[in-house]
Amino acid sequence: MGQDGDRGRKAGGSGKAGNPDVSLDRIRAIIGMVELDCACREKLDVALARFETLERRRALRGLIHDARQQCERIAAMLDLLRELDELPVEEPDITVFTELALLFDTIGEAARRGGEDLRRFEALAAAP
Repeated sequence: MGQDGDRGRKAGGSGKAGNPDVSLDRIRAIIGMVELDCACREKLDVALARFETLERRRALRGLIHDARQQCERIAAMLDLLRELDELPVEEPDITVFTELALLFDTIGEAARRGGEDLRRFEALAAAP
């Protein structure tokens, strides 16, 4: 999506990186089949819980970062759209209107992406 790639999507728990909770659930399921003494099991559970916390924080930071990038993209495109104020209705080069329409489309895409980032942030932050 756009010039920023899917950086925030990977960090945010969808896309190629996947949801960190799903990966940890799979790791826990595999480790659950291994016979470990109580001390080892306890240490492993603590380490996994810490890893899960770190991964969630990383994902949350990625989502906020991407939402901020979308905000910056929108602001930059709004500056470009100010050209519309200076265009006469009789503009001989009508392709300029197509270009401005594409800016509106791109703003809409960035706004949707930023909104998705923040909804996923809210869901991930509220997850137990």
